Parts: sequence; C-alpha cells; structure tokens
Amino acid sequence: MELATHIDGLFLRPLGEEDLERYAELVATNRRHLTSNGDYRQLIASSIQDLAAELRSAAPGRFGVWICDALIGRVDLIPRDGTNAVLGYWLDREHLHAGYATAACRELLRYGAEDLAITDVWAGVTHGNDRSEAVLRRLEFDEVADMGAYTRFHLDLARDQQAEARPSTHEQREHQGDEHAEHEPEHDRQAPTAHPTA
Repeated sequence: MELATHIDGLFLRPLGEEDLERYAELVATNRRHLTSNGDYRQLIASSIQDLAAELRSAAPGRFGVWICDALIGRVDLIPRDGTNAVLGYWLDREHLHAGYATAACRELLRYGAEDLAITDVWAGVTHGNDRSEAVLRRLEFDEVADMGAYTRFHLDLARDQQAEARPSTHEQREHQGDEHAEHEPEHDRQAPTAHPTA
C-alpha cells in the first residue's frame, strides 16, 4: 500500500521489517537532530534488534515517508481508545524546509479518517520547537493545553471532514510559508487515555 501526497514523488508506505536497514541508517544519521527539539533518546539508543522488533510488530498507522526511492522520515497515527489517535512525525535533517512534513501528515490524517475511522487526533510538541508547532497549525490543529514540558494540540477530524464540503482557502494557507515546515515531533508512548499526546 502506498499513500500519495500532493507533492510529486512524495508518498507514505507502511514501515516494516523489510525497511530495517534503511530505517536504522536514517535514525543513526539523525541522532543529534532527533534530540535537538524532542525526546527521542529511547529511539536513538535502540539496538538494531530493538528496531527490528518494533518494525516486526503490527501497527496500522506506522508509515515511512519516501521521496522516490529514499526513506526520509517517519509518520505515525497511533490509535488510542476507540476513535482517538496520536500523531507523531520526524524527517531527515536534509529534507526540511520543503513542505514534506505538512504533506505527509495531511495524507496520514486523511487515511486515519477514511480507513481507521479516527475522529480525534492529539499531538504534543516540546516547548521551543516552533517549527513543529507550525506544521500542526498548518494542519489546523488547535492548541488545547500547556502540559509543562510540552504543548498539547488537538484536531477534530469529524469537523474537518464536514468543512471540506464548504469552500475555504485551506489549500492556499497550506503553501504559505511551507518552506519553513520542519519538524522534530515527539512520540509519547505513555499518553493518558482521554488525552493522548504525540
């Protein structure tokens, strides 16, 4: 399965064990990048066996971000208690400022709504990670809480699906400032049930 984005050559594909070598190389190359504005210490400390075990496990919302035949990042829509899900994402440091994060996340959210019946998406961004916040704002997430070390965001996908039937300037806003859309998002695997965080 491949999910095409509106950017030519940029697509999402489920990230599995067959991608282990490329994924491990991508993580190793981005060690400093992944910890500069986010908490990926567990990921960068993972052994090749740890990474293989993760990629072997079933995860319907785990995707690699590909540009042509190059793996350049990862996006996750992690289901939580029914119709809630947590969004997480990161890109290779050499592929920032091109709008790839926004495009990849937008396509993943579409997939979540249409194929996984997700209605509410949550994300958390460490304070100071303004570029990751900018991605969420372009995706029309609302800031809902200051959690101390990070800010919690929420997107009502059901509302957005209803709004698609009405004319809007959504696509125009998406491209404004897209060259600054870089991200180092977080994956919070201990998210509270009612309000998961990315």
